[in-house]
Amino acid sequence: MINTAINKSDGIILPLVNAEGPPEKRQQQASDPYGSVWVGASAGSGKTKVLSDRVKRLLLSGVAPQRILCLTFTRAAAAEMSIRITEQLKNWVACSDDQLRADLDKLQGSMPENDQLERARRLFARVLNCPGGMRIRTIHAFAQEILRRFPLEAGLSPHFAVVEEVEAKALWHEARDDLLRQAVEIPDSELSRSLQVLVRERQESSFNEVLHSLTDNAQRLEQASHKAGGLGKLIAHMRSLLNLAPEDNEITLLEAAVSAMPRADLKKVAQWLGEGTKTDIESASIISAFLSTTPIDRAALFDDYVSAFLTNEKTIRAKLATKKVKEGHPKIIDVMEREAVRLLGIVEQQENVRIAEQTAAVLTLSVALNEAYAARKTAQALLDYDDLIRHADRLLHRSGIAPWVLFKLDGGIDHILVDEAQDTSPEQWNIITALTDEFFAGSGARSDINRTLFVVGDEKQSIFSFRGADRAEFERMQHYFNKRISALGDGAYQEVPLNISFRSAPAILKAVDAVFKADYARQGVAHSQVRHFAHRREGIGHVEVWPLKYAEKSEDANSYDWTLPVGYEPEHDPAAELAEELAQQIKHWCDDGLTIYDGKLGADRAFTPGDIMV
Repeated sequence: MINTAINKSDGIILPLVNAEGPPEKRQQQASDPYGSVWVGASAGSGKTKVLSDRVKRLLLSGVAPQRILCLTFTRAAAAEMSIRITEQLKNWVACSDDQLRADLDKLQGSMPENDQLERARRLFARVLNCPGGMRIRTIHAFAQEILRRFPLEAGLSPHFAVVEEVEAKALWHEARDDLLRQAVEIPDSELSRSLQVLVRERQESSFNEVLHSLTDNAQRLEQASHKAGGLGKLIAHMRSLLNLAPEDNEITLLEAAVSAMPRADLKKVAQWLGEGTKTDIESASIISAFLSTTPIDRAALFDDYVSAFLTNEKTIRAKLATKKVKEGHPKIIDVMEREAVRLLGIVEQQENVRIAEQTAAVLTLSVALNEAYAARKTAQALLDYDDLIRHADRLLHRSGIAPWVLFKLDGGIDHILVDEAQDTSPEQWNIITALTDEFFAGSGARSDINRTLFVVGDEKQSIFSFRGADRAEFERMQHYFNKRISALGDGAYQEVPLNISFRSAPAILKAVDAVFKADYARQGVAHSQVRHFAHRREGIGHVEVWPLKYAEKSEDANSYDWTLPVGYEPEHDPAAELAEELAQQIKHWCDDGLTIYDGKLGADRAFTPGDIMV
């Protein structure tokens, strides 16, 4: 906790280390309309500004608004970008020449000519008169636009409708319920057996999570099944990876385990253990019981038998016999260790069988559930968001049809901008590459028209697996476009990092970089060193790391969390407790008359709650 005033001398001031000049130059470099650019933009580095600057500079260079396609991640981002651009263009209409020159100088890094001033003043009207408005879309909206133009080529009803998430969820629940009823009505079916496996292994809540994950990964599972040659071959391939023969199951493994037992040696072991302490006698009893059991009862006693040699964590027991027994019968440890090693292999195979059975059950249910869900959508000519991407991807790669579709689309797009690229899924990248490959190959790379790709994103901000987002794709596609576009010649492609934050104080950024300095800390977040620089070099910051709060464990370990449909808070809610402590601490700082240095004022001022970031 801080109990003293925060002033300029107490703060942490870091020098701005940037070998490539001020951030404005980086932004102007990234927004240059005459080359393709890949921008790695950290949070708060002006990503949205660069995007809108790029569009404005394309318009200023004479590009028609309808020939620019900007793909954003959300509708809100698309709306924000559209508002930013139109507001700026509207201001250019009525502002003074001096103000306009200053704006264009700041935008481009060079003073504009008089003809560019006139062009800038006409842009607002040009954008307003653009048929359908500027093409700032989410990737799903753009996919829908393609399918609307070419429904028959995509194999869709011309009157298809896009189902919103709430409606899609209702359809999915209907398909799931029909599937469960079908499994119950036909108990001998493969579907019913698969359901029984999952119900046996999963609680109700996790069972529903598994079913939802099947739909979320429907396309990947479909691709895997197609690649393997069908569901049956996919399951067989999975079993072979687990070193399982087609006939291997829990019964056959148990029979093999029993038939290979060194019975004579184990009888001696049981006899020797019977001469030892209480622990030895218990082990002797377990071994004797298993050796004398009938084949019918062996499965029930096998886990007990294993426990005489292995721990619950499935490792060989440190003490297989007490000192007294070992001294009296030196051979006992050798026999028991050999049996323990043998049992380790059997237990591993048993676990592989369980994994194989559950995976096969998941795959079987996945195919059935996704087919049932797809059938309901098809019957009503409905597409969900994932369908839009899937059908657009297939259309743009469909043999005999894709070239014509791409030719028609190619005639209307010369510049593509991709926002939040770190959250673009492989299927979405397929759509983008299908379009841009026409830019940079054959007649698409014609010299009479400047055609560019602009990509901006930050791998550290990837929403892992959301709608198929894959952080690794960001890096892979970066290498792909680097190689593809750079082949056109010098200046055709460049990579511009934006790592100067306009948002945070140096101390905050230093703390973030310190956290991710170690290689292990960056795993799954960034593939290289994380470095941020502060634009507000005089900004004072203070970082505190508070201990974690944990929810109290229930007294009944087997109790279920039956959530009531009301807004009651539990008595011990760690989130609420932390919020209360934070509020009290901030109030304490304010009541103590804490002061903080304000770089804009050039002097100290009273500390306010707005100076805190949680």
